[in-house]
Amino acid sequence: MRNLVIILLGILMISCSSNDTHIEQNLYYYDQTGCTDPWNTGSNDSNAKTALELRKYFKSLEVIILDVSFEDISKEGEYSCDACTCLTGTRIIINIHERDNEKVIDVGFEKMLLTKKL
Repeated sequence: MRNLVIILLGILMISCSSNDTHIEQNLYYYDQTGCTDPWNTGSNDSNAKTALELRKYFKSLEVIILDVSFEDISKEGEYSCDACTCLTGTRIIINIHERDNEKVIDVGFEKMLLTKKL
């Protein structure tokens, strides 16, 4: 019986400690332009380069980006404009600390509203 209690306590401790690494999701998005984004990248740059420049840009504003991801939101033929201000069909999604919300909004990011699927 004592061994069973020790095993159950061990399982409980492991399951509780895994919740300690949970990162709060505070997501914002920005629809990339051809070449007018403030971090000086655009449609001709790779996602890796864009992420690097984005992190540098926000570091200069004292904002730490916890995570960067990219989403293709284009539909066939929708993004055929070649001007710098035209959207590329790539959405940049960042996760930041809540204290930095206003700073990213000032740059043009918008709060990402998450919906749960039933």
